[in-house]
Amino acid sequence: MSVYFWGLLFLAVVLGVFFYLRLNYNRHIVRSEFCPKCGGSKFHRVRRRTVDRLLGFGLETRRYRCSNLNCNWEGMRQYYPHPKSWGKSTHHSRHSSPD
Repeated sequence: MSVYFWGLLFLAVVLGVFFYLRLNYNRHIVRSEFCPKCGGSKFHRVRRRTVDRLLGFGLETRRYRCSNLNCNWEGMRQYYPHPKSWGKSTHHSRHSSPD
């Protein structure tokens, strides 16, 4: 067997594992406006983990935590930008003046 065969086999296994993990990751994304644990609707954003960035590449998701002190739910939620903000950048540098 040649080196190319083993290289292609390795690449196929790596891609297979990546797509399996991504599919499993996608199943855990909450698409509701309410907390899946307590049913509350107050969330605040928290910093994403490295795994969230890798497996969520291309998905409009953000990491949130429930504001209910007794709940402690944290997870990924589907993010839908408001139509008024489409095409507008929300990033403002400290060094540039606002328009």
